[in-house]
Amino acid sequence: ATVKATAIDGSNVSGTLDVTVNKADMDVSANGYTGEYDGQPHSITVTAPEGRTVQYFEGDYETVENPATIDWKDENPQYTDAGQYTVSYKVTDPKGNYNDFLGAATVQIMQNTAVSNINKVTSNIKVVEESSSEIDDDITEIDIETDSIRNNDENSASVISNIS
Repeated sequence: ATVKATAIDGSNVSGTLDVTVNKADMDVSANGYTGEYDGQPHSITVTAPEGRTVQYFEGDYETVENPATIDWKDENPQYTDAGQYTVSYKVTDPKGNYNDFLGAATVQIMQNTAVSNINKVTSNIKVVEESSSEIDDDITEIDIETDSIRNNDENSASVISNIS
């Protein structure tokens, strides 16, 4: 850049001045997800300044031997099944005024407590079978409050009780 300045005595002084403008850092944040299995898809949430590009990678970018080889995707991955998933993200400025921002967040979906409890109950039940031709067609009833389960079809009924 060329700069023209005026000296204190009023004479003009000119010269060349090199100016370097460094890229600024972006203000970026991310939130993971933690909850019980509910059959719904879950993902991380990245908050970045307007106009920035956010891309995702399934895994932890810090464990990749050569991060330059990461195949970043535009779509935020979503998870439904119980498990723990690390999602890395990269935020870039298409205009080039800001440094790239890299981070990672976790989606943790825990096994649903009700499913877990049903599995525990199954090993502690007593089954009693009865047969009758007078039972209604295909009636299934689960009554957790009275600790019994009845499964009726055309010719049989099973009562499971003594759930502890």
